[in-house]
Amino acid sequence: MRHCSSKSAPHPLDPLTVDEVQIVSDILRNHLKCADKEIRFKVIDLAEPPKALTLQHLYHNGSAPDRKARVYYHLKSSQALLIAIVNLATKQVEKKFDAPDSQGPVDWDEFELVNKACNDHPEVKAELAKLKLPPNARVLNDPWAFGTDDANERRRLFQCYMYIALSEDDEANHYSLPIPLAPIFDAHTLELVELQKLPMGTGDEVDAETQPWDPVKPVEYSAGILGEDAFRKDLKPLQVLQPQGPSFQIFGRRVEWQKWSFTQGWTLREGPVLHDVQYDGRPLFYRVSMSEMTVPYGDPRTPYHRKQAFDLGDSGFGLTSNSLSLGCDCLGHIAYFSGVRVTGDGKPVVMPNVVCMHEIDDGIGWKHTNFRNHKSSVVRNRQLVIQCTATVANYEYILAFVLDQAANIHIEVRATGIVSTMPIRQGLHVPWGTVVAPGVLAVNHQHIFCARIDPILDGDSKNTIAYDECHPVVNEPDLDPYGCAFRVNTTPIERPGGYELDITKNRTFKIVNEARINPVSGKPHSYKLHPVPSQMLMMGPKTFNFQRGIFTSKAIWVTKYNDDELWASGEFTNQSREDTGLAIWANRDESVKNEDVVLWHSFGVTHVTRPEDFPVMPVEKFVMSLKPANFFEVNPSNDVPRPVGEMLRSAGIATTTTVPLAGKLVTTTTHVGLDLETGELVTSSIEEEFTAVFICLDAALRHAGVDEGVGGAHKITAYLLNPGDEPTMQQIFRDRYPGRSPAWATVVVPGIVVPEMHAEVQAEAIILAARDVEGFRGAKSTRDATYDLEIMSWGGRGVEHL
Repeated sequence: MRHCSSKSAPHPLDPLTVDEVQIVSDILRNHLKCADKEIRFKVIDLAEPPKALTLQHLYHNGSAPDRKARVYYHLKSSQALLIAIVNLATKQVEKKFDAPDSQGPVDWDEFELVNKACNDHPEVKAELAKLKLPPNARVLNDPWAFGTDDANERRRLFQCYMYIALSEDDEANHYSLPIPLAPIFDAHTLELVELQKLPMGTGDEVDAETQPWDPVKPVEYSAGILGEDAFRKDLKPLQVLQPQGPSFQIFGRRVEWQKWSFTQGWTLREGPVLHDVQYDGRPLFYRVSMSEMTVPYGDPRTPYHRKQAFDLGDSGFGLTSNSLSLGCDCLGHIAYFSGVRVTGDGKPVVMPNVVCMHEIDDGIGWKHTNFRNHKSSVVRNRQLVIQCTATVANYEYILAFVLDQAANIHIEVRATGIVSTMPIRQGLHVPWGTVVAPGVLAVNHQHIFCARIDPILDGDSKNTIAYDECHPVVNEPDLDPYGCAFRVNTTPIERPGGYELDITKNRTFKIVNEARINPVSGKPHSYKLHPVPSQMLMMGPKTFNFQRGIFTSKAIWVTKYNDDELWASGEFTNQSREDTGLAIWANRDESVKNEDVVLWHSFGVTHVTRPEDFPVMPVEKFVMSLKPANFFEVNPSNDVPRPVGEMLRSAGIATTTTVPLAGKLVTTTTHVGLDLETGELVTSSIEEEFTAVFICLDAALRHAGVDEGVGGAHKITAYLLNPGDEPTMQQIFRDRYPGRSPAWATVVVPGIVVPEMHAEVQAEAIILAARDVEGFRGAKSTRDATYDLEIMSWGGRGVEHL
């Protein structure tokens, strides 16, 4: 299908630019006719144009829809949350409305104001003094969105969980030193609502008077505090090199890579979003995003019973995104995308490098070896990763969209960071958490995500969600006389709602375009969801935890598309009392068969904490996938080049293994005849092929530090198809390296891994430290000079032979 949008023109779903954010701020301020200090901005983000208009523009030469912004703000004269839609094309405020019963998301300015109000408040300071902390102790606090336990509460509240640090290092792990104070502040007035004390036992009881702090040693992770001696010494460098650059191209926010094309969107709430996703010119998805997540804690004590973060709706993966750096967050040749947020006074702030995009090698993509001739066909699995990292107070979430050459999309979440901690009396244990350090409790909790998939398979907005189940054929002896058959039953979903996974039936859900039939299978074009089987919400249906996030109760949701229905729990989750998203949309009385539908997948983990999660938790990874099913006629990655020619060129230079000996023993992998200048296989003659083999070996050995190259080798192993070629190869060696006589072994093999080649050759050489040269020369054999062996890989292509 032809895409009408110009590569040079902005895509209608591009994020707002710095200039656009400033223009929106000015338009709204002028419209309201209020002084600068009378308005407080919270969010300015893209108001996405209607889907129908956007598709008409992208695929049918329709006019580009107007660029618009959605603004959350407050006026000093009112504490109500206000919303405006601003048209950038007409420079007009199109709509204004308020949400008096809702609280907007947290913003950085507000977070800092509450943080400072807590640290500076005289009552808080007086209570801290009772702890009798060491003179070098620094007090810190994490303002948390208050949660909900009272349907009548209308104040905008934060609970400030407090900690101390005993080092001036700004990376000191204060989460390992929680203290039993958690003041509650009103974010609008910055007034102290309650100086709440935290329970340190099994019930809600707290100390009537704050007791002196019971000293414990912090558990640190900072390299500056731990010192060099704390780290392992045997980790060797691993480099990702792309000497010719990446395989992707970028046009503004439009990306093209390996038949894929998409617009890299970004919102303050969701972080990265994929828009207008195509494969080989065929539209697949209008929008793919992480819609929401919630983290409810399983501690029944006050105030922990209301501790439930909605990390997208309350704060935002985009707003809390890290500025990513080369070397750790991303490896290889990286492209970065930036975002924009707004300050309270309406000024745009660039958030640099909040999304990184890079290619990775994910191992073998597919492989087959013909056992009759031992020839193998194999391709590597190159992937494109679009990634962000959000730091939401103590936790980190690494969200990645991963595309591969087999037309699959993977949505990957890695949870890491530091578990939320609370104080507990030393020596005490409770059933809803784990003591991870002396006096430190990490409560069991859940992370439940919800991904949103908006399909347009082959450009059609009308699709059906169906599920397949595998059932044995029962009591049909004419059809199945041996009792070994099973069939796949497909059930289309006709009404919106929530659905369960069932691994006992291998139940899988798929997006189906019934109007397009695969000519090979005779089945309709589909994309299948490969889900993350997960335990759903543990809290009961009458709890606020459940009522605020209905998406957590089912793994699969199906709704009919409506503009602006983007977030699983509704637009506003901060201190929400009920779900205004899927709880409503999935209960409408309407058809979803052959309609513009949306598929939602809820997944996550029930995190039973452990000491190994502290001080920083190793990543916990979840991957859901969207894979073609009857969408193509063959494996889409069948045309991926096999690893020969140019793809082997760099490997031919650096394919060595080193082994510490009295110095180093260098062993190359096997090499074929490759022209290192052109990257082509040398097939003109046996003589030219064998000469190229020695040139490759020479380069590999010199790269590893053998100054004489093959001339310094003490052993050559040649794998030949034809034993009659051995004299030719040995003569070429003698001509190139006169006077050299390494040990030579020839192995006749039934096949060479690289087609068209007649030989593979391996070489070994020894590099000795100057002090060891004489000792080695005096040894009767190489074995006499051998010490403990430790293999260190240089990477490259390795081939093993029996």
